Amino acid sequence: MLRGLAVVTLSIAAFAASPAAASAASFKAPHGKILWGGQGGYSAGDIRDFDRQSGLHPALYNYFISWNGSESALHWLSFRFADAKAEKAAVMLSISPE
Repeated sequence: MLRGLAVVTLSIAAFAASPAAASAASFKAPHGKILWGGQGGYSAGDIRDFDRQSGLHPALYNYFISWNGSESALHWLSFRFADAKAEKAAVMLSISPE
């Protein structure tokens, strides 16, 4: 447990100390507006269902993934990014440390 925590701590420290390799525009709502987000499934159809059921298109869509993702899990995740992009939603990841 301590070894895993040490690895995570060192990884975060190394990331924080490294210079930014890329830039990105901020993702914020227009003045006077609120961004709407959702979660609840792992396909483009689930994003459309969220849109239909809530009555609002999600600006971002959340996926739960494991910190210990395998190569096949990362391949699977690439499809989730493609689904969100096709539905014009940004991706948010909730990463489980299990």
